[in-house]
Amino acid sequence: MSGIDLVTLAAMLGHSRIQMVLRYAHPTEQHQAEAMRKLEAFNATKQVAEVEVTQERSLQISLQ
Repeated sequence: MSGIDLVTLAAMLGHSRIQMVLRYAHPTEQHQAEAMRKLEAFNATKQVAEVEVTQERSLQISLQ
């Protein structure tokens, strides 16, 4: 797979529905594994940001 998201690919190919693209799109195991790594990295970053916000709020409360 080229890394193009399916919505963009559907538009480029002139398809009005993503289901038509899905009929022909067959991601490789390598592509799926890379997508999983990206999703895990995104979730980890999000969790770190949430912890930082919680710690900052706790600090602000303790300083009041």
